[in-house]
Amino acid sequence: MGKRYKVALIFGQTCSPTGEVDPRLEAKVVDVGVPFLLENENGLLVISGAVTREGFPSEAEGAMKFVPKELQPRVRLETRATSTGENVKFTREMLEQEGMPIESMLGVSTSGHKKRIVFWLERLWPEMMPRFSYQSAGKDTPRELRIHRLIYVLTRLDPNEKFA
Repeated sequence: MGKRYKVALIFGQTCSPTGEVDPRLEAKVVDVGVPFLLENENGLLVISGAVTREGFPSEAEGAMKFVPKELQPRVRLETRATSTGENVKFTREMLEQEGMPIESMLGVSTSGHKKRIVFWLERLWPEMMPRFSYQSAGKDTPRELRIHRLIYVLTRLDPNEKFA
């Protein structure tokens, strides 16, 4: 059997109105993604997130600047996703198109995002669930936690509607 990859999937974060990378996205890459690559010889880092502010790079491209050049060949950028469901869907499509067998997956986002990630993973990539774990990075404000909860409830009520 060929090489099987351990994947860390970093869920993007909208950039500031001036195009700056959100500090929570920086934390996801620096505090979790880079150490993951250093600790896992067969590790692959996927950073997922589209352009969220016109005229600026995608979330994924903005986050790439925090990955040391020596590790960048082991990073894949998924630049089409504008929602959690699309993060999961497009990442799966990309890895399957590259023919990369996956041993395990680590989801990386803020604490308030976990329920939505698990919801979409169960719907769009259920066979990954037994091999999925989650690590929080970056800190949500109390208001952001309420927004995450509200979006989760709305997503459960109408999964076909596109919520961020």
